[in-house]
Formats: sequence, structure tokens, C-alpha cells
Amino acid sequence: MKLTIRHFLIIPVVILLFGMSTLAQKKPAKPAVKSDNPKVTALLKRSGYGHTIFGDNVWTVESGVAAPILVSYVPEEDIILIFMTVAEKGKFRVTADAMADLLKVSGEVLYGKVAWHEDGSIIFRAEWKLKQLDQQTFEVLLVAVLDGYKQATEKMTPILVK
Repeated sequence: MKLTIRHFLIIPVVILLFGMSTLAQKKPAKPAVKSDNPKVTALLKRSGYGHTIFGDNVWTVESGVAAPILVSYVPEEDIILIFMTVAEKGKFRVTADAMADLLKVSGEVLYGKVAWHEDGSIIFRAEWKLKQLDQQTFEVLLVAVLDGYKQATEKMTPILVK
């Protein structure tokens, strides 16, 4: 692969963005809240998507593709996170071109973004303040995450380790 000035500009930006995402996720542990939020449960029921409780304040939603949509409520911040795993750690090669393509997906899908998960996998995620979330916005976020997952998976195909 011939390195161009584009690669030298993109690589530091990608490293910086993913590094900042990882640092932002490393907050001091707070005690887990042992309840499921009734508003999130109601949003899921009214959405028409099949779903199951995965854990405390975490649900899996049937997506119609290989990976489920995960919905997580973070009570300390009153935020709902909706995400799908695009590629698990160790199942992809990191290249400048691939990371640039993934960053483009973040810019192309409204409400969502590609991010590193704390376990080293690549996810597509969206988040919203629960107190500001209505049914229509929730359903738009579910569709946006699914669309972003599909686009990111397509971009990841050439760098997946088989």
C-alpha cells in the first residue's frame, strides 16, 4: 500500500478520536441500580420490535440481522444508549483506509456514530436523554442504529479476519 499525505493526516485523527472515546468511557464505577426503567420498557413495547431483558437496565431488541440491538439505560446520567456490535475485538485489522471509511459512516448516519467499545470491539451507537425521548424519536434512533450497523459492517468486510 502506498502511503499518501492523506494517511498521515487520517491516522492521528483516528487514534485521537478512538482514544478520547475510550477515555470518556473509563469513569469511576458507581453502584449498579437494580431496576428496569418503566419508560424504556414502555418505549420498547410500543415500538413493535421483539425484545427481551438482558440484564439490569439492558434489553436486547430483535433487529432482523445477525447482531441484536442493545438498549441500555444509564440512570446516573439519565441517558439511553442504543448500539450494535459491528466487529468484535480480534476479528478485524486496523488500517488507515478502513478507519477513514468508518469515520465517514459516522458522518453519514443521522443521530449515530461509530465508536470503540470498552471491550475493544467496534460498535455503532446512538444516545439520547431519556427525559427528552418520545416514542417517535426512540424508533428513529433504533432505525438509525440499524442503518449505521449495516453501513459500518459493509465498510468492515474487507478488513475482517476470517
